[in-house]
Parts: sequence; structure tokens; C-alpha cells
Amino acid sequence: MLQTRKFQEMERWLDRADPEGHLSKPDVADAVTEAIHHRIFTGVWRVIEYVIMPTHLHLLFEMESGSLKESLESLKQRTGRAAARILGFRNRRFWQKEWFDHWVRSPEECEGIVDYIRQNPVKAGLVDDYQKWPYGSWRKDG
Repeated sequence: MLQTRKFQEMERWLDRADPEGHLSKPDVADAVTEAIHHRIFTGVWRVIEYVIMPTHLHLLFEMESGSLKESLESLKQRTGRAAARILGFRNRRFWQKEWFDHWVRSPEECEGIVDYIRQNPVKAGLVDDYQKWPYGSWRKDG
């Protein structure tokens, strides 16, 4: 119960965050998209759905090879370096050290998470239809 309340409060905070956050910059979002696709093409992940929000990322995937910890740390290192270069960061961390993971336990739960990910830009007031958000797995170019 306490964990659920903490998660809900974190979500409210993220939804109120700056819509001009670093991840909404096309070059930064493209670097994250490329890194996700690299893991798909190299057989590390089977990505079900993702959305790159201005201040955070939602990513639903199944591990195909390797470890969760190593693959997420690698993603964060690769994209963090690219974002720092694009944004001109010096001696400043781009990503938080931790991440929040969740095990999906049923097809119904998976469907709910996919819907949650898709509706995130709508819920945050960025678009009125998730398909209009340019940084999601539903994009032909994304």
C-alpha cells in the first residue's frame, strides 16, 4: 500500500514536470530511440512498448539475453554520454542511478501496462491522442 502511494505520487510529480525537459529535445530522444533499437536488433530485448517523455522513459520489454542490470546500465551509459554531449553537460549525471522495475505476471497486466505507457503523454497534457506524441514505439520512424 505504501509502495503504491509512493509510485502514484512520483507519477504525479513526473506529470507536472517541465514539458520542455531534456528528453523532449529531438537529438536526445533520437539517441535514446537508437539505443533501444540497438538492443532489439542485437537480440538483447524484445520491446513491447516504450515512450520517451520529457523527463523520463517508460519501457516494457522482455529480456532475450544478458542480465537486466547490465543491459539497463549499458543503456543509461550510452544514452547519458550522448545526451551530455548534445546538451553540453560537464561533470553532470544525465540519468538517476536507480530505475524502477516491475515484473509482468499476466497477459492482462501486460495489456494494462501497454495502455498506461501509451496514455502517458495524454495524461501529462502533452497531446490529446498518444499517437501524436513523437517519441513512442508506435511511431513508424520511432
